[in-house]
Amino acid sequence: MFSSKRGFLFATLVAASALLVPAISMAQSARSVMERVDANAQSQNDSVFSMLKISTCKFGISDSKVRCTARATVKSLESAAINTGPGGKDTQSIAFILEPASERGIGMLSYTYDSSSKPNETWLYLSALGKVKRIVASGSASSEPVSLFGSEFTTEDQETGKLDDYTYTLLDTITFKGRKTYAIE
Repeated sequence: MFSSKRGFLFATLVAASALLVPAISMAQSARSVMERVDANAQSQNDSVFSMLKISTCKFGISDSKVRCTARATVKSLESAAINTGPGGKDTQSIAFILEPASERGIGMLSYTYDSSSKPNETWLYLSALGKVKRIVASGSASSEPVSLFGSEFTTEDQETGKLDDYTYTLLDTITFKGRKTYAIE
């Protein structure tokens, strides 16, 4: 869930990073290539059920390498997601912590919308308090990304990018591993 079907792609389109996309057809523009990539990603996952383990630790640098300086905290989660909405481009997902026992039952419900005019919605269920809290969408001016389940992952990491939120530039058409590819900024 935290690495949703489109989220990994849009996370790589930050600032001036280039993305190599296999040539799907003779695309006229960078935007049309990205529309095809998005459609392909959508078709791969109509619904998903997954078990996740998130391991996090305090870290430091030792011998020029980043290493854990304390025992890692491991959380086990169960999640499910389904495509909904017009053309199956929206996603509804839910995740619950299974372990550690002290956090069992904490859950998160997310509605992710393809339309740039509709902000994504996320709610957190705090089982110990029996309360539901709405998490403000990270796209709003007054919000900061919120840590998910006490890890380094944030609400911003789990959200998918929306095609209309980006400007695409075709940098080059190249051959990569014997296949025609587009370099897109």
